[in-house]
Amino acid sequence: MVQASANAPLFRIGWFMESLATQTLVVFVIRTAGNPFRSRPSGRLLIGVVAVAATGAVPPYTGPGAMLGFAPIPLL
Repeated sequence: MVQASANAPLFRIGWFMESLATQTLVVFVIRTAGNPFRSRPSGRLLIGVVAVAATGAVPPYTGPGAMLGFAPIPLL
């Protein structure tokens, strides 16, 4: 069993990325009144959500991310 420990910057970026992922999933759920798993999103919505998720993964590896107190996430 691997025991994980996180300092404040690592916790901060983990919280940020998890929150961003949750918010993008909510977009898929609220966009339709029916079953969100049976309704296909438009191409523009799908591209927008992927762009937001990709943009959210970049800050820990940049200077502005360091200024915000983010730390790179270890692969394990």
